[in-house]
Amino acid sequence: MRTLWTMRVSVIIPAYNEESVLPLLLSDLAKQSERDLEVIVADAGSSDRTREVAAETGAVVVDGGLPGVGRNRGAAIARGETLVFLDSDVRIPSDFLRAALDEMDRRRVDVATAEARPLSDLALDRLIHRMANLFIRLNQEIEPHAPGYCILVRNEVFRKTGGFNEDVLVAEDHDFVSRAADHGTFRMLLDPWFQVSVRRYEKEGRIAYSLKAARITLYRLLNGEITDPEIVEYEFGDFTAEDKNTAQKVLRKIESGIIDVDRNIQEMERNLEDAIARGTRKLEGFQEPLDWARKALKDVGDALFGDDDD
Repeated sequence: MRTLWTMRVSVIIPAYNEESVLPLLLSDLAKQSERDLEVIVADAGSSDRTREVAAETGAVVVDGGLPGVGRNRGAAIARGETLVFLDSDVRIPSDFLRAALDEMDRRRVDVATAEARPLSDLALDRLIHRMANLFIRLNQEIEPHAPGYCILVRNEVFRKTGGFNEDVLVAEDHDFVSRAADHGTFRMLLDPWFQVSVRRYEKEGRIAYSLKAARITLYRLLNGEITDPEIVEYEFGDFTAEDKNTAQKVLRKIESGIIDVDRNIQEMERNLEDAIARGTRKLEGFQEPLDWARKALKDVGDALFGDDDD
């Protein structure tokens, strides 16, 4: 296969007005232990400095569109044996690419994703991502799918699928992975992990977004892929929060209460840890009287409830 592709991996990033977060991912890519790679940014006509930021780091910049379109445009010029599709708000550890590619080689995997962890300290976000990871893992042989913010696929398999279906407006990532799995083995990788922004959750609300994802899954199961923009609203690159109806406002209020509790618990834990750290020395000074009190209580207990030798 290396006779067809001139490097080990091509990383393809669809982007639109991402000058604030894209540099972080590009910095992560510059630190990768795997050096046989190229980076391609598919820009969907950004009005900010997304294109300039990408070019300044040495990335190849192509014209994109919606995520599926951008991924296809990037893949069209990719020279890597394996294509790695990442969203611009993803963060990866320095060994991510090498670990992922080595595991794909070792396990003979053709299409893959990895464990997603949220760029958030909220327990609620960690729970949502754990459940999503578990769902993908449990369904990897029954109905393969993966989030578009991290898909790895052999270039040869990508060509066989015809790439992402540009007519599909929502869940084009799951559609692609499902079709790609017909041409090769799909697995969720065991070792590599990455972090993903919770911007979409913050915009639409975690509860509302989860319900929306469930509705999309059910619709696709019953009716096929979503090509009508009236069915599900999706705005590429727009993360401005807007609750448009009463139901959304109610869900947002419930979610805010859960998050407040979450943060209060974390604050209590931090305060307790600080108090323990500060109080350790003071507690050591009370050790002798505490030992005496413990012995005195034991003596009283033995006198009242112990065996009477008389």
